[in-house]
Amino acid sequence: MRKTILLSTLLPGLVFLAACNGADTTTVIDDDTSSSSSLSSINAMESSSSVTESTDGSASSVDASGVRIIEMTAADWNFSPNAITSKKGEKVIVRLTGSTGIHSFGIKDLNVNVKINPGEIMDIEIPTDTVGTFEFRCMVPCGPGHKEMTGTLVVTES
Repeated sequence: MRKTILLSTLLPGLVFLAACNGADTTTVIDDDTSSSSSLSSINAMESSSSVTESTDGSASSVDASGVRIIEMTAADWNFSPNAITSKKGEKVIVRLTGSTGIHSFGIKDLNVNVKINPGEIMDIEIPTDTVGTFEFRCMVPCGPGHKEMTGTLVVTES
């Protein structure tokens, strides 16, 4: 009985510490998939998609209308992946999953800011009409690692 109580009180703390130690990991998605078709609807994305490998081994999916869907997780205190590269004009959706804590996905220069709660999944259309490098970050003060909860979006010429 005593071992059970000890494990049940220590295990959540160990899981939390392990998650925090992994916050320095950098994952990059860089996909050469291009799209000339328009975004018809978010629902169309879920009906048909294919998975493509990027140059770093990460996967993103492309739906039947050519929209690239990037799976991303927001957790204390990181985004995974925390770097995205797309081509100008490419249709890109970040499918953001809230893992732990209340966060947001914000790109100030592109007027994007979406709040996410734990357990929620949000599809965020990324504007790719401007070439450049843009920082995305959590815009909700979320604790001691908040200032480091950032990532990079690079939009290149077609």
